Amino acid sequence: MERLDKVYYYNRKGALALTVNEYPYFMVQKTGEFKDHLWEYDYQFGVYKSFRRGKKSYPFSIVIASDDLKDYDALCDIFDEDVLAGEPGYFMINGWRLDCMVLQATHEFYGTRDFVIKFEALATNPVWTRQQTHTYNGTGSGGSSGEDLGRNYSFRDDILGRGYDYGYDEADSHYAILNMPGSDNGYELIIYGPAINPTIYINNKPIRVNVTISEGEKLRIVSNGATKTIDIIQPGNITESAFVYRDKENSPFLTLGKSNEITYGALRFELTTIERRSEPAWI
Repeated sequence: MERLDKVYYYNRKGALALTVNEYPYFMVQKTGEFKDHLWEYDYQFGVYKSFRRGKKSYPFSIVIASDDLKDYDALCDIFDEDVLAGEPGYFMINGWRLDCMVLQATHEFYGTRDFVIKFEALATNPVWTRQQTHTYNGTGSGGSSGEDLGRNYSFRDDILGRGYDYGYDEADSHYAILNMPGSDNGYELIIYGPAINPTIYINNKPIRVNVTISEGEKLRIVSNGATKTIDIIQPGNITESAFVYRDKENSPFLTLGKSNEITYGALRFELTTIERRSEPAWI
C-alpha cells in the first residue's frame, strides 16, 4: 500500500490545528506542491550568480470525506485566524517546517458538498527547516587534572600564546561530532549561567560573547540565514540584546555543514541545529 505522508499545520502559537491525509481531510496530490522548489539567480556579463531559493507559492488541494459541516468550516477558520493576526503558521512534513500563510481558497463543486478545495500558501521564508536539540553539561570522559597545559591560547606562527584565547584549559576540554545532511545549516545556542565570556568552538572557530551571565540567566545566540541575534534571557523570560558584546574579530554567526566538531569547556549549553533544505526530505 502506498504511503501518504501526514501533513500538519500548526498555527502562529505553535498549536497543531490541522492534520491532512488523515480522516476526514486528504490531499489530492499527496503533498501538493510542497516537494517542488525553485532557485532564482542573477545573470550578468555571461555569469550566473546570487543563487537564492525563490519558490514562495505552494498550491495544494484538499478533499473532505465527512458529512459534518463543522469539518468544512474548519478549513476556512483555521487559516483565516493566522492571516487576520498578521502572523504565519507553518506546515510540517516528516519533521520539516515551512513558515507560511494560506491566502487563497478556490472551491470546485461536484455535488451538494462533494468538492475539491484548492488552496495557496505563501511562504514567508522560502526554505524548509528541521530542528534537533543537543544538550551538553560541561563534563566528559577523562575529567580534569587542573594542570595548566599552556594551551589556553592557540598556536599562531608556531609560537604559543599569540593566538586566540580558548577560554578554558586543554585538560577541561570536551568535544562532540554532529552530522547532518546538506550545508548552509543554522543553529541556536543557549548557554546557561553562571559563566564569564562563555566560549565554545564549532569546527575550531570560536563562538564567544564578552558578557557575564549569572545563575538563572541564559545567553542565546541564533545564526539562521538572515536571522542573527544575541540575547541575554533573564528570569521571568525578560530578554535583553547582547549583540554589541559579540566577538567582533571572530563572528559567532557561522553556518553548519555535513560534519561539525563541537569543542567546549565546563559550560552547560544546548545547541539546536537548524537544517535548511529546498524541500522536505523523504526520510
